[in-house]
Amino acid sequence: MMQAHNQLDHHIHQLTQIVAKVNRTYVPKEDDDSHTNLYFDAIGERLLGRWIGEEDDRKVFAINIKSFEFEWLNPQRQLVQSFPIAGNTTSQLEEAIALSLPELGMDPAGFREKLHFEIPTYAFAEKPFEVPAMETRELWMAYRNLANRVCHLLQGHLHIVAEPRIWPHHFDTGIYIKPSLNLGLGFGMSMADKRMPSPYFYFAAYGSRGRKINYDSIPELEFGEWWIREDWKGAVWQIPDCRNVKFEHIQRFLIQISEWYLKG
Repeated sequence: MMQAHNQLDHHIHQLTQIVAKVNRTYVPKEDDDSHTNLYFDAIGERLLGRWIGEEDDRKVFAINIKSFEFEWLNPQRQLVQSFPIAGNTTSQLEEAIALSLPELGMDPAGFREKLHFEIPTYAFAEKPFEVPAMETRELWMAYRNLANRVCHLLQGHLHIVAEPRIWPHHFDTGIYIKPSLNLGLGFGMSMADKRMPSPYFYFAAYGSRGRKINYDSIPELEFGEWWIREDWKGAVWQIPDCRNVKFEHIQRFLIQISEWYLKG
């Protein structure tokens, strides 16, 4: 089941590049690139881009995970346009969406240009997509819903507003919080990779204004492990079954690591 989940993660990662192109083209640019990211709406079972336009004329581009379609939605969350994903390649989907943009009063110029970042070259990228099994889609949504919830738990614990978003480059669900002027905390859930065969939480700290994070005296973790490497330093915790992970274990993971980072 995890293999099917990870394959779907790759397929949706590829599809989100189209949403990122919509965001890149029509959403005001942010220095941190957050204008390109997405949010998983667990209630509506959709991946949502950013709102485009003003007030009642706004619209949002989305991927409906349940129906497996791209959608344009208005502020009332009514369907304006839809594009079936199954049976189409990435290029065919981009072409259909580009041709429809003038109907929405949007200039298609620039939409199909390459993104300013690269993702892995997936072998299926130019093959027609198929509708994944509903069981696999439900598991994928369960992981992303858990990621949202735990991001909200941490921001609530630290009492700092943060926005859990999916970043189209690495495709993690994450937040970035600054509890002080010289400390930033990055937390989220990453997709499976070469080091972890299932999705995993990551928790890292970033010093500024002269502060350095000293990993020489890290505490032993009840859950997860420390990764202290040249390219990345922080704690990770693999989640092989998101439906059975216990709240008290998540609680200990968040508290133990955040308290150590805050004490510095």
